[in-house]
Amino acid sequence: MFDNRAWGALLSGHVLDLQDWRETLLPPHAPWAEQWIINNTPRLVLRSSDFDQFEDSLAVWNAAKLLTTRLNGAFAAHSNAEPLSVEGIAERRSDGTIGQHAIFAVGAAHARARAGSLSASAQIGPTAVQRWIELADQSDLVDDLLIHQSGEPNWYNLYKAFEVIRQLCGGQRALEQRPWCPPELSRFTHTANIYRHSSAHPSHNNPPATPMSLSEAMNIIRAMTNEAMKEQLDKA
Repeated sequence: MFDNRAWGALLSGHVLDLQDWRETLLPPHAPWAEQWIINNTPRLVLRSSDFDQFEDSLAVWNAAKLLTTRLNGAFAAHSNAEPLSVEGIAERRSDGTIGQHAIFAVGAAHARARAGSLSASAQIGPTAVQRWIELADQSDLVDDLLIHQSGEPNWYNLYKAFEVIRQLCGGQRALEQRPWCPPELSRFTHTANIYRHSSAHPSHNNPPATPMSLSEAMNIIRAMTNEAMKEQLDKA
């Protein structure tokens, strides 16, 4: 049934995020997600043609962790999703049987509402997230932009993501000329400089009158990321 061995990274996280990944990461475009039956239980696995070049599960684990980090950043910006974790590595052998290699502990899930996902039947060609990952393979800036948004938001990573967006747009002045540039951008940068520096930094001498909340900043950066990535896709 199967001609060659295949590696898959076992994904763990909130059921709604797992569903989003399955409905967005569609074959034959890379990376893609599949459901494998492991120990009589359906499990979502992340697949990539890059995995199958490796001979051992540790190399697959390292590649899968990097790819999942990128994808977590992409899904956070694109769909306001929570991150998934790589729980372990599974191997689908040439005879079709599946074995597990290493299992790692993951964080606890928490309740949340689903934002919605792409209908697989309506999709033609790679999805936006898949195209973002393709661009990340080609551009260190895009790679950085996704990685800075892959984990729990904080002021340091949000500001680093902003710096990448600014660079992708050709600088501060060019960014401010974009119709999608938020009017609150200066309040974001002012607030971020307060929180990301120590109390000895000069920025603390001139705090903003109305500091921006972390959730506001996260929403602004994610919205800007979507617009900046649209521009990058148009150029590709």
